[in-house]
Amino acid sequence: MYLLPGRGEGLPWRDEPPPCDWRLDVNHYNGRVPEEAFEMLYGLYPTLTVFVGGTVDLERLTVPDAIQLVGIDVLRERYRRGLLSGDKHVRSVVVHELSQLDPYGKESVAAVEKLIANLTNHNSVQRAVAEFDKRAADPPEVRTQYESEERSIRDFIFARQYRALKVVLPMVLVTAVTLLVVTVTVARARRKRRPAGRTDVAR
Repeated sequence: MYLLPGRGEGLPWRDEPPPCDWRLDVNHYNGRVPEEAFEMLYGLYPTLTVFVGGTVDLERLTVPDAIQLVGIDVLRERYRRGLLSGDKHVRSVVVHELSQLDPYGKESVAAVEKLIANLTNHNSVQRAVAEFDKRAADPPEVRTQYESEERSIRDFIFARQYRALKVVLPMVLVTAVTLLVVTVTVARARRKRRPAGRTDVAR
């Protein structure tokens, strides 16, 4: 499950896609790119993406423990690594994804600019660069709102991980203390069983 700032776009085949708060993607591997690259770009399993820039209230959002939650930080680094791929299709896709995911990120823009000379023939790259340029002109309050949502997502994911840690940590401590007690008890029992006056001498 992806948790992202801003609004999503639904019905991409329309001239003006309406915004959406969530999107479910079910992708089928077609062998066009290496399987590892396909997993990086699209995921091998159905993926629910939730956008918090609309009507989604993070304080009321409940995510089952079995669901892996992925935020913008993980995806940003994943797509930046994809820019280094030797596959042109992979690079074109991640350029587009970065323009949507991290429109104000200076490092993302710089990473794209390093490759733009080799990718200008791709329509997707041209659209991505145009998206970066358009979002650079956004009013300050729009950028502030986006960055605020990004921080909220980061805090939400951290709080969820911390809750899991609070459950696991006591179990680890109990196990460690139990092992220590058992070790001490066994050592004492061995000393009691050793005959009086006997010493172990290395030969």
